Amino acid sequence: MMNQTTTKIGIKTKLGYAIGQMADSASFNLYYCFFLYFLTDFTGMKPALAGMISLIAILWDAVTDPIIGYISDNLKSKYGRRRPMILTGAVPYGISVFLLFNNIDLGGSAQFFYFLAVALLFWTSFTTYDIPYFSLGAELSDDFNERTSIRAWSSVFMYMASMLASALPPILLAKIQESGYSSDSAWNCIGILFMAITIIAGMVCWNFTRGREYKIDWSKAKKTAKENFFVNYISTFKLKPMKWLLLSIFSIALVAAVVSNTSIYMMAHVLGFSPEKQSLTFILSTLINLAWIPAVNFLSQKYDKKYAYAGALGVSATTALIVVTMGYDMYTSIVSNYALYVVFMIVSSFGTCAFWTLYFAMTYDLCEVDEFINGMRKEGTMSALTSFFQKLGAAALLTGMLLTQGGYDASLAAQTMEAKHMIFNIFNIVPLIGVIIGILAILKYPMTKKRFYALLEALKLKREGKKYSTDGFEELL
Repeated sequence: MMNQTTTKIGIKTKLGYAIGQMADSASFNLYYCFFLYFLTDFTGMKPALAGMISLIAILWDAVTDPIIGYISDNLKSKYGRRRPMILTGAVPYGISVFLLFNNIDLGGSAQFFYFLAVALLFWTSFTTYDIPYFSLGAELSDDFNERTSIRAWSSVFMYMASMLASALPPILLAKIQESGYSSDSAWNCIGILFMAITIIAGMVCWNFTRGREYKIDWSKAKKTAKENFFVNYISTFKLKPMKWLLLSIFSIALVAAVVSNTSIYMMAHVLGFSPEKQSLTFILSTLINLAWIPAVNFLSQKYDKKYAYAGALGVSATTALIVVTMGYDMYTSIVSNYALYVVFMIVSSFGTCAFWTLYFAMTYDLCEVDEFINGMRKEGTMSALTSFFQKLGAAALLTGMLLTQGGYDASLAAQTMEAKHMIFNIFNIVPLIGVIIGILAILKYPMTKKRFYALLEALKLKREGKKYSTDGFEELL
C-alpha cells in the first residue's frame, strides 16, 4: 500500500523541516504572551470580553484538532496528504497574526466580533498547519533514532521562536514609540514581522520536504482500514501503547501549564524579583532548555526514548522533592542568591526539555502499530490525539482555583503569607505529583527500540502479503 523513502534523511531536509517549527511556534507564542494584553491595554477592550474571545478561540482550536487530523489522513492529493495542507495553513496563519494585532476602531460589539472572527481564523489556520506539520515528521523516516533527531532539531527552533515571541515585542514596542510613532503603528510592525516569519518558515518547510511523504495508492488501500471519523479515533485511542502515552502527556502538560502560569507569581510575590530580573529569567529559561536538547537526544539514542524521557523527568521530580523538603523559608532564603536559583532552574528544566522533545517522537513510533492493527497509517489522527490531550492538560483551571483558595488578591501590593505559601505549593508540590504520574505512565508505555524493529519487520512482510510473526512485539498489540 505504501512506498517508503529511505529511513535516513539528509541535513538539508532535516533543517528544512525544523525551520517549519518556527512557523508553528512564533505566532503561537506571540498570541499567548501578548494578545490579551494587546486587547485590554491598547484597544481598550474590557478584560472580561477580551478573556471571552481568547477562551472561545482556544476551545475552537481543541475542536478542530481531530477534524484536521482526519482530513489530513484522508486527503487524496497527488502532492501527498501533509504538504498541501502545510502550505494551505501557513499563508492564512501568517495573515491572521497580522490582523490580530491591528487596532481597528470599530467601536462596541463590532470590535468584539472583529477580534473574535480573526482569532477563530488564527486558530483554524494554525491547526491546519500544525497537525499536518507534526504528522509529516513521522513520514520523513521510519527509523527509531532518526525520529528523535528530527524532533530534537525542531525543538531548537521551537525554543528560538518562543524566546523571539516573548522577548522581542516589548523591545520593538518601546523603540518604535521612542521614534515618534504611535503604539498602533508599533503593533502593526510586530504583526508584519511575525506574519513574515510564519509564512516564510512554512514555505521553507514545504519546499525542503518535497518528495519525502509516504505515497499511498488509494486504489489498493486496504478495505479493512477504518475511515469513519469516530471509529477512526476510537480505534487509535484503543491502542495499548497510546493510552499510556496520552496519560503521561496529559499529566506533564498540566505540570508545564501550572509551572508556566505560576512562575510570574512565584518571581514577583515569593522571590521579589524585579521586572528586569523576571525578563532575564524567562530568557535564561529558554537558553537552558536549548542547552539540554543535545543531552536529551544523546540519551534517547543510547537508551530507549521512554527511559530518557522518564529519567529526565525523574531529575526534575527529585529537584521538586528537594525544594518541598526544604520548605518555604529555607528555599526562599537559599535562592535569594540568584545564582542558586538559576542552578535549580537548570536542573529542573531537564524534564521539560525531554517532554517537548520526545513526546511527539514517541507518538510517531505508534503509527506502525496503528497500521499493523487497523490497516492504515494515521499520522494525522495520532498527532491530533496527542495535541488534544496536551491542550486538555494545559487548559486545566487548577492554578486559578488554587490561587483563589490560597487567598491571592491581585489588588494587594503585598500578598499575605497564606497566599505566598499557596504559590510556593502550586509551583512545587503540584508539579511533583504530576511528574510522578507522568513517569509511572510512561514506564508502562510498552514501546522499545527492540520491539519497534521487530514490528517493522513483521509489518513489511504483512504489506507484501507474506507470512509474518508477532514474536518480539506482542506487548504492543
